[in-house]
Amino acid sequence: TGNRTAKGDGTATSGLGAGMEVLGGTKLRFEGGLIAGNRTNGSGGGIYARKDAVIVLDGTTVRGNHAAGGAGIFAAGAQVTAEGTTSIAGNQAGGDGGGVTVTGATGSVSLAASSVRVTGNTASNGAGIYAMSGTVVVAPGATVAENEASSTGGGIWAQGGDVLMDGTLRANTAGSSGGGLYETNTDVTILGGKVLANRAGQGGAGLRLSAVLGTTQSITDATIRGNVAEQDGGGISLEHGALTLTGTIVEKNA
Repeated sequence: TGNRTAKGDGTATSGLGAGMEVLGGTKLRFEGGLIAGNRTNGSGGGIYARKDAVIVLDGTTVRGNHAAGGAGIFAAGAQVTAEGTTSIAGNQAGGDGGGVTVTGATGSVSLAASSVRVTGNTASNGAGIYAMSGTVVVAPGATVAENEASSTGGGIWAQGGDVLMDGTLRANTAGSSGGGLYETNTDVTILGGKVLANRAGQGGAGLRLSAVLGTTQSITDATIRGNVAEQDGGGISLEHGALTLTGTIVEKNA
């Protein structure tokens, strides 16, 4: 607890958690401070957290870290909560998960405050957030913006688990599909969220949704505007499953 700095010298390791490793069953609260410039050829450039670890970042900057996956934070069954003015920005993954990677049914990432930002991260898939199972929460006012995936899921990539999105997905880019959100077999609930000015090289610039029957996909009182796909589905591409839209604005997409 307190103001801390975990700043690397630019030399890559080959292990997990170049900046910090947090073991299962432990709790870490990081107030203020900086986690920056850490590098690994493995997972978790800034932080690698193991199953059942609990991490709270409050006003912390996670910036410019590099890894094969989860360049900023890799939560392997861990719970990560970003509060205050936390910024996860400019992290680069050689594979998936530029800003945050979440894996496992017990894993979660919650952008829990209106000033939290996940911006300018890069990866193959899930440049902002990559979730293989687990839960992703984007609270009202929290923003996932200007992240760039060379393949799918510029803002958020999710398979299995849950996505609860009340915040903003803005100006994210995917080389293939799912500029804002790319999901497969995930329970997706968007309530009052904004999906704005995302781009995709193929389809589903705003949202690419593909879920089996029995999976919940609902969008309520949201705004989906100004998203551009080079091929199909500028605002939304619904590929499988069922979607319910209520009181939602879908406008000026291309």
